[in-house]
Amino acid sequence: MNKSLIVIFITCMSWSTATAGIFEFGIKAGANFSTPTGVPGGYNISNDVGYTLGVYSQIGLGELLAIGAELMYEKRSFLLTQTGASNNVFDGTIGSLNIPILLKIGLPLGFNLDLGYQLSQFVSKPESFQAELQSFAVAGLEWHPLDDFRIGIRFLPGLSGFDIDGVEDVSSNVSNLYVAVALF
Repeated sequence: MNKSLIVIFITCMSWSTATAGIFEFGIKAGANFSTPTGVPGGYNISNDVGYTLGVYSQIGLGELLAIGAELMYEKRSFLLTQTGASNNVFDGTIGSLNIPILLKIGLPLGFNLDLGYQLSQFVSKPESFQAELQSFAVAGLEWHPLDDFRIGIRFLPGLSGFDIDGVEDVSSNVSNLYVAVALF
């Protein structure tokens, strides 16, 4: 499955370079906050800060539109504990390769609205975590205070569920805060 995600990213980047318009490539880094949803009563959730690192590309489709693709590594982290049980703890430290495909809509004052879809392939996870591929909708806001520098926030509501220690159909909302630097 990892090969499929990489092929999708390379295809998007190849398409971008073959299309007329302004091409941009850069690096991104940031922090994320993962919040599990669908957890039944009797469990306590403790959120922790994770991180995101990767590269992005985008191609301009005129003054106000662009299409972007990213290849990101993300480490998410949260804890689930069963109420009243001191030893029943799930450490939700999960690593994933992510490929967001985004439509970037230009707004006034150097802002972009980002809308799209993201596939996540888990590359490190606890044994009790049962999921292989997860998909997300993506909504974000990006600000360009300088030509080659971006600051952004992104929200990914979990679309596909996963199972943890017998708790079924849990999903995870992920909020990202990041900076990006265009290399060319």
